[in-house]
Amino acid sequence: MEKLYAFSLIAGFLFSLFLFLSGGRIRLFHIRIRILRHRNQSPASPMISGMFLTMFGLAGLLTHSLWIALMIGCLAALLASLGVAETAAQLEGNLLYGQTGHVSLAIPESGIGRIAFNANGKRVTLPAKATHAIEKGKRIYVRSMEGKIAIVDEF
Repeated sequence: MEKLYAFSLIAGFLFSLFLFLSGGRIRLFHIRIRILRHRNQSPASPMISGMFLTMFGLAGLLTHSLWIALMIGCLAALLASLGVAETAAQLEGNLLYGQTGHVSLAIPESGIGRIAFNANGKRVTLPAKATHAIEKGKRIYVRSMEGKIAIVDEF
């Protein structure tokens, strides 16, 4: 069993390191697997699987008990999934105030357009409203959020 625990620890750690270095994206067979899904984190996501493997292996090597290793691995995976959901919520709300970007789809005076900006090293687009019409390409900043819609002003 110790070989299984050691393999799990090493494989989980290397897999998690690879995910970190790849920016949370894996390219396998020309398919992109996104790590951060829109507030819904799959229990079979690569990051959760990597966390489970790492903690299962570590707990197994330390306790020599399969049941304790399984419980600690599952607990670590659960905590990791809660952390991912919290990160996605922060990206949608609090961290966006004051964010600068540009209008990617013109915002009509009483309608919704689209903005684009970089956050956490990734391009993000969001629906946006403004108090007045803003043309495509203009620089903006996020003044507030109404649910998932950014309220913006020209920069």
